[in-house]
Amino acid sequence: MEVDNHGNELHTQTQPMDVEIFSAPKGQQAKCGKHDVDLGETLHEMIAEDSLDFGSWTFLISEIEKVHSDNIDMLSLAYDSFLSKFLLCHWYWTKYAYHKARLCTVVEAVDIFERAVESTTFSVGFWLNYCTFSESFLMDPSDIRRVYERAFSFVGKDYNCHVLWDKYLQFEFSQQQWGMLAHIYIRVLKFPTKGLHFYCDKYDMLLMVIRFCNFI
Repeated sequence: MEVDNHGNELHTQTQPMDVEIFSAPKGQQAKCGKHDVDLGETLHEMIAEDSLDFGSWTFLISEIEKVHSDNIDMLSLAYDSFLSKFLLCHWYWTKYAYHKARLCTVVEAVDIFERAVESTTFSVGFWLNYCTFSESFLMDPSDIRRVYERAFSFVGKDYNCHVLWDKYLQFEFSQQQWGMLAHIYIRVLKFPTKGLHFYCDKYDMLLMVIRFCNFI
């Protein structure tokens, strides 16, 4: 389990998340419970039925990921169909994007995240996943910063946004951009986030280090 500097659990997504469901939902056991089942046929049946059974969809997607993990056409059809009905499931947008990055291109993965922005605009968890992805796959630090800045334009004042501010601070620390780091601390101290006292202490420590280095 990954935790932030305040001891809070982080729900980040650094790689596709496996969904474990121990038994098939009612009505799907006959369709999805056996290894020799035609998952493609089941998928098309659920699309034709315009199914809104969340449990059946998530179970089917998990089975497709196990059996057809490299079939991007089937994965895309399953995710597109599911997410057209359950737009707010940012975990599944993230899983879909990582499949695209693994089997297609980073550009196509970014396109999935950008589609998700339209429906999960104010989700801290979504932006945390998008920024995590950006740090892993985007080469230019400026591009990564742009994703962070977009995130803060929507959720920067959220009380629980400290997990995202933490990640941005860690990124700038890794880049050794001390001026940028100090500027981010000043910004985050303007909002009553959950980690406000922590940021205040860290900012004071940073100023002491900068002054000491300038003195030397």
